[in-house]
Amino acid sequence: MLSCFYSLVLVIFLFPATVAQPKPGKPSVPLRYDAALSTAGFPNPLVRATIQGRQALFIIDTGAGVNTFAAWFAKAAGLPVHDSTATVRGSTGEENHIQVVSGISGVFDDGTPLRLDEAIVVDLPRIFEDHQLGGLLSPQLLAPAGQAALLDLRVPVLVFQPFNEALAKLPLEAGVLSEGNVCTNRESQFTNRQYAARVSVDDASGTLLLDTGATRTLVVANSGIGQKLSHRSVEKGRTVGVGGTVTNGRRAAGVNLDLGGVKTMLDLTIGGSSSDCGPDGLLGMDVLRKCVLLLDVSRVAFSCAKQ
Repeated sequence: MLSCFYSLVLVIFLFPATVAQPKPGKPSVPLRYDAALSTAGFPNPLVRATIQGRQALFIIDTGAGVNTFAAWFAKAAGLPVHDSTATVRGSTGEENHIQVVSGISGVFDDGTPLRLDEAIVVDLPRIFEDHQLGGLLSPQLLAPAGQAALLDLRVPVLVFQPFNEALAKLPLEAGVLSEGNVCTNRESQFTNRQYAARVSVDDASGTLLLDTGATRTLVVANSGIGQKLSHRSVEKGRTVGVGGTVTNGRRAAGVNLDLGGVKTMLDLTIGGSSSDCGPDGLLGMDVLRKCVLLLDVSRVAFSCAKQ
């Protein structure tokens, strides 16, 4: 099991988009947090869905470039899996071959239909099967055409609305409205989209991926922030990647991280691998748990509560 000695960080980059259509008149997906799973290393927003008669929880993962089934779930649900020559790269830098499924239908807990035109199948760590976690769903890819995904991590809840309508209702009383970067790999044959934000630690700054699938915030060792904190860091914890690859990390305690004018004190993990969207690391749930994210095709805005 994952514990305080582990940091579960799962990031999947730049693979095919999948689409889920919500029930007419109810443009939302029911989310939850689970105390037992948080203790096991999964403080992420979750959704329960049934696909081909098999029920499981799925992590709502803004860091995922594609909706992803764990291999154990694909087998248990009898999904029609096809081989692929593509690979997926996780936060540890390890690449893994993937398989593909298409035309998958299911239903969320409240009866909202789920339709995945295409998704990938990956050997996620064994702990996913142990806790009946079926995989990762990307909220920005679930939004219907012309609507943005409003992900309120304080609740949690996922609502689909036109960007400007949702922006007008963004809870600014929770903090400061900030904007980030939208990333698309135009050389990829697949639809893809991720988001990043600027942060600062002391007098060092960097761009981090917005990643609700990550347990902890992480900066890569060769980033400006990582180098700034190297003298005060100690070896502690391990990072588990997509295929179960484990890398040792370091931890800098009591770091003040500034995200959009809102400061958070945390123990910052140093390690892992960078991505094109988050070259300096990623923002995990230890920071994002108090934020509201508004994710669109070409825009991103967020507001985080002050401590």
